[in-house]
Amino acid sequence: MAKDQIQEEFKTPKWRRKLPLLLVAPYFIGIFWHALHPVASVLTGHMQPRRWYIDESSLDPSYFNKRGQFDALTVPTGWKRRSLCASVSRNARISCTQHPDGFEILKITPTQVAVRPVSEAIVLVIPWTASNVSNVFLVAVMKLIQQLQQANWIAKTLFIVTSTMESKMNLTSTVNRFLDVYLGPADQGTLFRPPLPHDMNGFLLRNLLVVDVQPQAQKGIVSSSPPVKSEIRILPQGRRGVLPNMDLVFLAMYVYSRSILTQTNKAVITMHPYRKEATQIQEYFQSIFTSWQVKQLQEWLPKMLELLAFEYSLLLEPYPPHAMALDRGIDALTIQALFAPGVDPNQFTADCIQRLEYVLRALSNLHERLHHSTSLYLLASPERFVKHEEYLVPNLLLLIPLVVRAVTLVLVDIPAFHWPTVQYTLFLTLCCVTAFHAIVSKMDKEMIVVSFLLVSVTISLLLRLGLRRLSKQTAQFVACFTALLLHIPIAFGHVSLAFPSALFWAPLIAFPSFNSSTHEEKDAKRAIHRARSVILYALSTGLIGITLPCILLVPRVFPYYTIYVRYAYMPLHALLAILYLS
Repeated sequence: MAKDQIQEEFKTPKWRRKLPLLLVAPYFIGIFWHALHPVASVLTGHMQPRRWYIDESSLDPSYFNKRGQFDALTVPTGWKRRSLCASVSRNARISCTQHPDGFEILKITPTQVAVRPVSEAIVLVIPWTASNVSNVFLVAVMKLIQQLQQANWIAKTLFIVTSTMESKMNLTSTVNRFLDVYLGPADQGTLFRPPLPHDMNGFLLRNLLVVDVQPQAQKGIVSSSPPVKSEIRILPQGRRGVLPNMDLVFLAMYVYSRSILTQTNKAVITMHPYRKEATQIQEYFQSIFTSWQVKQLQEWLPKMLELLAFEYSLLLEPYPPHAMALDRGIDALTIQALFAPGVDPNQFTADCIQRLEYVLRALSNLHERLHHSTSLYLLASPERFVKHEEYLVPNLLLLIPLVVRAVTLVLVDIPAFHWPTVQYTLFLTLCCVTAFHAIVSKMDKEMIVVSFLLVSVTISLLLRLGLRRLSKQTAQFVACFTALLLHIPIAFGHVSLAFPSALFWAPLIAFPSFNSSTHEEKDAKRAIHRARSVILYALSTGLIGITLPCILLVPRVFPYYTIYVRYAYMPLHALLAILYLS
């Protein structure tokens, strides 16, 4: 009886008038909520995002502001670049080995402490042989090694990894090769790699830091103006939305924000590699809207661009060199220092390496894995973040139209659920996805586009000529349900991908109405109805063609056919084609 009453209520004209509002309002509220992230926290009620903090009490910050030993750093006369193992003097605490796979490992043994966490290790990866690495950086690293072997605060084994003079691998390849040798290959198809010596194995890799200091590149996407400030990039991004523990990120940002360069406004800390581009886009929009003198808008725009740049760097390649370590469950981070023209490279490099020592000291003081705090967050600025309970709400709001449409279809619009439509829809979707995988795996880029077009034309003709008895309302319910099943897990695991995906798919699937009753009421105007059907079908065909993965996504957005494109975008696109063209 209760179900009949609900169905009768949903069939009333009052409910029909409310339905467009229920579909559209949550969608735009979700967009507006997401736009508030850089300037307000809706859940806490504060007019700003949450400020950084360090949850682990063992990450002692008392040493961060002390003066270091790198102030008078100069390159000795006659100094020559050699390999890492050839540059250090071995003793009881330092050992070094060169692996046949093209990298060197220097191990610094910890001092004897009460807890004896000798089984834990920190990995530091540096670009020893890169052509753009200055001799000042190498001299600073050598001085750091000298200080570390004399320090009595080291409580964990420290590995310093770099490529050999012969291999000259980049940082990403060095990290991947080291992890494959130390932890075993990540892929079954990887060739066998010789193991490390016995004294280099058996340690738990708690943290991995990738450090690079080099001149700032002269490039941009809007203009070619030279950079004004140096950059210290603290990059936590990993593949598939994976991030390290937030304590590690804020530890590095806290330490480097206290450096001489940042406090004298000669360098700026960023959490993505697009600071210059974001600044240029901001200047571009400000030049267009010069008449807008709203203070809140001028404050919101740069903060929103920073958040979008972080989400963009989390969504798309290239990822920082430490990404593979995050895939292996190791809290990892990339620290990239870029000094601008006119900045003293000696002072800049010395200050960066000194701050690196402070980070190592704090991590060495922690006798456990980073387990407080969270790995689900978005960085709105180097000092502000958006936690998962805040950014999940707008992501889920974008999905509410799918829920509303599905419930309305089940309770009101579908008089009898058409199960043959479900069978045909699922069968055609699986066929499209299977054909997609076969096409992508076997053909080159040009043939992929041609094959997609042929498959799309074939499916459209099949839907138009052979499957006219399909219930569009049932197909729309299947599409809504599938979109929900795909987007809810993505929303909890990869927020930077879930938001634009839901932003794109929710209106295409949930907003259109395929109520057949409207066609029956217009039988007297068949000519107008037929003309409108032809126009809508042409527009639908164009939409399906434009949104093909080979035209819209690859390689314009994604460099290759990712897991999302294969197992989320392509099934939804097939369902959209069935819904619009049947």
